[in-house]
Amino acid sequence: MYKANKSQLMVQLYLELIRKSTLTREEIKGIVGDSDRTVQRYINDLIKFVEHNNTSLLNEEGKFLFEINDDSYDMDFINEGQVRKPMIVRDKKALTLSLKYSETLNKKYVLILIKILLDTRALNENETLKVINHLLSHLCIEDREKIYNSIRSEVRRFIELEAALPLIDSVWKLNQCIMNKDILSITYFNLKSKKRNLEIAPMYITQDEFYFYLIGYNADKDNMTTLRVDRIDDYKIITNKTDKSRFKVDQVDQHNELGTYKNRTPLMFSGQNERITFEYYGPSIEAILDKFPDNKYSKLESNHEHYKVDINASGRGVYMWLLSQGADIKVISPPSAKQKMKQIVTEMHRLYE
Repeated sequence: MYKANKSQLMVQLYLELIRKSTLTREEIKGIVGDSDRTVQRYINDLIKFVEHNNTSLLNEEGKFLFEINDDSYDMDFINEGQVRKPMIVRDKKALTLSLKYSETLNKKYVLILIKILLDTRALNENETLKVINHLLSHLCIEDREKIYNSIRSEVRRFIELEAALPLIDSVWKLNQCIMNKDILSITYFNLKSKKRNLEIAPMYITQDEFYFYLIGYNADKDNMTTLRVDRIDDYKIITNKTDKSRFKVDQVDQHNELGTYKNRTPLMFSGQNERITFEYYGPSIEAILDKFPDNKYSKLESNHEHYKVDINASGRGVYMWLLSQGADIKVISPPSAKQKMKQIVTEMHRLYE
């Protein structure tokens, strides 16, 4: 018959405290034994262990990986340059033992991540549930149940995208190719389900408008190419040095340019970069500026409030989005962009004649 030793009982007690956040004295006795002296000894040892052992969220230099310009954040989580340590609080009156500040994931952040995940519908139903369950598993029972009850209706009524495929493994493997600076030969299906082959140097992965996209440099066309991850049928890594040399991966300013490229490409349609100027007459200039972060704008004097906006954009997706705003937007330059808008509007009008 299995009998746990003291070390194993200590681990079991700590894990149960993490799981439930608060234990009664009777629950502690159920783990370590009925003796009050034994219970007290385990409690004292556990308090000493928690006081002198904590999992740091800082890097080796004692700083966060990304700088956060928020004094309230520092006050909340940092104590004299260190992450707030877990601590055990004894309530002698209630005869309970509680573990504070032990969460490996913050309950507020878990809720936010789950809400974003459900809203984007970027993963199919099975993978969405796997991620949600994994996030919730890092919380104590009380917080887990609170979040579960708040999202239960959304989860039960979740509708995955048409032809939704498993993506988590694909995204991870492609990201590994990016980190390794691999060159990929890809078999890809376009919007019309037509198969084509292309070679790219994958640069980064992003998520937008329901889908995950792989952004990569196409040496044959000397431009950035955007591929929906779920439409990648297969790929292989190119190892031939002659084939790899034409991509010149090390010359691409990966760290500075990729975020800039994303800011210019709504709806993830790749293409040539161009500056487009338009007048905006709609109710929310903030919505325009959020959609095109790389922008300049000014308020125009007129009989009614409107703005002049200059954006830096790439690909035909920008025209799809501008047209979706109807009469709230009037493109004024360059002439080529103005003419393209006229052409599309004329073609739309013909459909209703």
